[in-house]
Amino acid sequence: MTSPSIVTFAPVRRVAVLGGVHGNEMSGIFLTRHWLQDPGELQRSTFSVMPLMANQLAVEQCVRYIQKDLNRCFLPENLNSESDQSLPHEIVKAKELNELLGPRGSETAMDLVIDLHNTTANMGDCLVICNSSDHFNTHLAAYIQ
Repeated sequence: MTSPSIVTFAPVRRVAVLGGVHGNEMSGIFLTRHWLQDPGELQRSTFSVMPLMANQLAVEQCVRYIQKDLNRCFLPENLNSESDQSLPHEIVKAKELNELLGPRGSETAMDLVIDLHNTTANMGDCLVICNSSDHFNTHLAAYIQ
């Protein structure tokens, strides 16, 4: 019989909460606007939280995106491309967000990024995690359920 292993995690010190990745998903937009006006509701003594409107232009126009789905723009070839005026709006935003929130794995990267979305599907609350083998993500999902 094997004994259970103990898993420890590095403390979460910096969290970003994004709304408006899709400019027509109003729940995240509403919450982000609220937290930008009253950030105290998010703050904790053990970590800092940064609310951020991810795609302000799409929010202003109340459209999902301007040229490309922002969630599909975080590919290495987009993030590492040379910046110029011909890039689609959302690739520019992805590059800006990557610089602000990361880059992933760097010393300056956020420990956790929460991307708020909503849907018209009758599915209740939903948490999509990017890596099911990440113990932190699976514990977070179990806690939220």
